[in-house]
Amino acid sequence: MKVKLTDRFVATVKATERVDYFDQVVTGLGLRVSPQGSKSWTHLFYAPDGRKVRMTLGEYPGLSLAAARAKVLEAKTALAEGQSPKAKADDVGSMLDDFHSRYAKELRSADYVKDVIERLVKPEIGSIALTEIRRSHISRMLDTIADTNGPVMADRTLAIVRKAFNWHSARDDHFVVPIAKGMAKTKPRERRGKRVLADDEIREIWRALDTAEVPAPFPRLLRTLFVTAVRRSEAARGSWPEIADGLWTIPAERMKAKQDHVVPLTPSALALIGEKPPKAGPFIFSTDNGATAFSGYSKAKAALDAEIAKHRKAQGKAPMPPWTMSRDVRRTCRTLMSRAGVASDHAERVLAHVIPGVEGVYDMWEYLPEKREALAKLAKLIAEIAAAD
Repeated sequence: MKVKLTDRFVATVKATERVDYFDQVVTGLGLRVSPQGSKSWTHLFYAPDGRKVRMTLGEYPGLSLAAARAKVLEAKTALAEGQSPKAKADDVGSMLDDFHSRYAKELRSADYVKDVIERLVKPEIGSIALTEIRRSHISRMLDTIADTNGPVMADRTLAIVRKAFNWHSARDDHFVVPIAKGMAKTKPRERRGKRVLADDEIREIWRALDTAEVPAPFPRLLRTLFVTAVRRSEAARGSWPEIADGLWTIPAERMKAKQDHVVPLTPSALALIGEKPPKAGPFIFSTDNGATAFSGYSKAKAALDAEIAKHRKAQGKAPMPPWTMSRDVRRTCRTLMSRAGVASDHAERVLAHVIPGVEGVYDMWEYLPEKREALAKLAKLIAEIAAAD
């Protein structure tokens, strides 16, 4: 929006959304006003190579209108003489672009990180110069995110921004990370262990496993985790001798609680595990006919996430938030069992959790019928979710 900027206008202007006001007196000078009340000066110009560049000049009132106009005129003179003024590479937004292209794009959560940066971070602090970014800017941004997207999302954003600033600090001798303790909107206990996959996420995972370019054992392994609620490390090294009479006995040395864990196998689980191939080695999930256990989780999970992201992008949806194959899947299974009407103590035994107190010491009943019923209900509910439109 073009206006004749005056000292009074700059001092009193407010905005309900981010707005750029461009000066009619000095072409290229812009005043960026945020809903939180921050105001920053920018210079929009064409570089010698034809690129349109935004240069951050400073913040108001630290930099007055007259000083901002003088800076733009100075930059115009430098351009006229063939020199390139110090430009966008020094603002937060460009640093975040560099962080993603040089570091974050290799992460499993690359698409999610990119979405958070573009949608929540850049509109608030992207145009601020790295030399001028302050804790107050971060705090105002987090307040806005907490108000519009919730405190958990604010903390997830803070984690991404902190990582980016720390990454930049390791590459810059003078940069000081503008983040301090106490900025988080929730307590660590409130943030810990709350990721439960929604029905549509389960469905997307189930269907993407059919089309993702992953090793053959991976879809069977991941689906087995869903219908048995065992840990990834417990299932991945599963061997044929452990399975007999419809039961899977996972030995104590592979269990977190260091006790054998007997898993009644439902028809769904048995179908996923299948029959032992002729002349196969001992391992159920393997890429070399059972000679060694499958271990390429990270690459397979990344390929699955990429497949899900592709489908979501085609539907105009944001990337799926990060999730883990072990804890988040088990937490989802535990939640689904409660939803299916499974008694709490039966569900805890399905997860091989140690039962506390006197009951855990004296009750030696293995609860196989109860666990079988719980897993049957879990498998039925997952099948219904996966098949829904």
